[in-house]
Amino acid sequence: MNINREAPFFTDNKERQSTQGQKLDPSLLDYIRYTSKFTRVDWIKYVTWVGMMIGLNVFVSTILFTGLGTGTSFPVYVWLIPISILGFTISIAFDNIAHSVIYKEWISLSEFTIHKFTTTAGIGSTVALILGYFYPQFFFIPILVLIGLSMVYSLIDEGIHWVRYSQGGSGLVEVSCHFGILLSHSIMMFTWLMWYLEGYQGVAQALSVFGL
Repeated sequence: MNINREAPFFTDNKERQSTQGQKLDPSLLDYIRYTSKFTRVDWIKYVTWVGMMIGLNVFVSTILFTGLGTGTSFPVYVWLIPISILGFTISIAFDNIAHSVIYKEWISLSEFTIHKFTTTAGIGSTVALILGYFYPQFFFIPILVLIGLSMVYSLIDEGIHWVRYSQGGSGLVEVSCHFGILLSHSIMMFTWLMWYLEGYQGVAQALSVFGL
């Protein structure tokens, strides 16, 4: 990959030489400032992606709190789902700034392609888990396959990202975001999978409030 290190973006950025030898290491506050460089397309992608995760959290939390209000007994571990979605949302909120503006010139076509596969498998597994409530036997295999693929492609993405980090094309904030994404996504998926395998305890009673 040919990297244009003389591009305007890099020349107007404060380059910081850390102990790890990273030259492009903006702070969280810098990340927020860099949203001013977003194009209209960047904003559409950003709002869609972050908004989708907020919507998912509202969806799950509504079911849980509705059930709680009607005396439904949920397995205690299911609360890890909205908590991990929140962690995932915060992580991608900053990571998307990195990908859209800060490290855009450093990210190769292969890394962008891996992002698309990871996102497709991640969204697909979530949709399959939701539909698995209504058709548990039909979606059993797709759920396992899609969760497996999302984890595999996430690990491939991490491998590519660490190569970029070692070359100076990433910083502490993006590295931390990647850790937060992998941690939160893993907890969310495996917790949701356990809930599905145990028959979605409490969901039927919670949904009955909405006439479902």
